[in-house]
Amino acid sequence: MKTNTCLTLTLILTLTLSPAVPLAAESGSDWPAWNGPNRDLTTLGNGTFHRRGTGDGAERPAFGLERLWSRPLGSGYSGILVVGGRLVTAFSGGESDFVVALAADTGDELWRYRIGEAYKGHDGSNDGPLATPTIYRDVVYGLGARGELFALRLADGREVWRRDAVDELGARPALYGFASAPTIVGGVLVVETG
Repeated sequence: MKTNTCLTLTLILTLTLSPAVPLAAESGSDWPAWNGPNRDLTTLGNGTFHRRGTGDGAERPAFGLERLWSRPLGSGYSGILVVGGRLVTAFSGGESDFVVALAADTGDELWRYRIGEAYKGHDGSNDGPLATPTIYRDVVYGLGARGELFALRLADGREVWRRDAVDELGARPALYGFASAPTIVGGVLVVETG
């Protein structure tokens, strides 16, 4: 049993530490995965956070951001992705958890996909999905807190495929829910399950 555990841990570390191929962004403002297109939490040089002089020789960030719209969603821990004018995130809608796509310019809902029954937080955590989806080549890859692994068409939210990481793929149920963002490495979908 110890040999199996070590082998599994080594495999997970190897996959996690392999160089990740940057995700192809459709434009300079796309953010297709958790931590951004290069997975380094940096913006893409689109001028949103340009610097300005302060008169004393120092430069300060010039945010100049203004709210275009806001839209309440339920609780959850998913980040927000942006690709091709669509925002994608996951949240709890009370009885169920969902992935949703919104128009970036208006906030209008474009589609909604039901992941499953709402994941209830415990020990002080909020309800809802824990993982941020990933968008790669017009497909949204997601992982629900109970191990619901799925792929959706970015255009309309239609399910491409769905698997159960616990029942079908042999992952152990996660005590506090599955929370890792699916990642694409060399064209292969990698999901760390614990």
